[in-house]
Amino acid sequence: IRCDEHEDNVALFYYCGHGFEKDHHYLLADDFGEKPLTPWLGAFNFDHTRNAFYGCKAKTQIWFVDACREVNFDMISKTLSIPPLDDPSLYNPEEKINHLTLKSTAAGQSAYSKKNEVAYFTQAVISGMDGMLAMQDENNHWVVDTGEFASKINRIMDQLNPDWKAR
Repeated sequence: IRCDEHEDNVALFYYCGHGFEKDHHYLLADDFGEKPLTPWLGAFNFDHTRNAFYGCKAKTQIWFVDACREVNFDMISKTLSIPPLDDPSLYNPEEKINHLTLKSTAAGQSAYSKKNEVAYFTQAVISGMDGMLAMQDENNHWVVDTGEFASKINRIMDQLNPDWKAR
């Protein structure tokens, strides 16, 4: 992975799709459910995947997840054994200096968009990255500023959909 080549690199993870949260936040890949006998092969444990990535050299790691975190009644009683994309026990569990994880919704909630349009959170991320997250310093080096990005995303979400916090 190129972001693991140097500590000054930036690791960026973006996911937009289906998900749910029970004991962890799980994301569903495009092939989820294709094999009826093993449907969970198309899912992965996002939280453990992110924790495994702390072993990457990149000091700046940014995670955007635009997916639901609600769980239906049938899933509450099921024991899930869904692995991460990588094993977090193989790496140093310390968080990075410039770590940012933003999820489109709170635990137990759905992510939203207008029908057939880009999701509100994804719109906010795109708007936020347009000159807010990365900028050039006086030496024309790209600098990533994660410090205020979460509040900027919230302000953009307020503009796109004023009722998003009430859901």
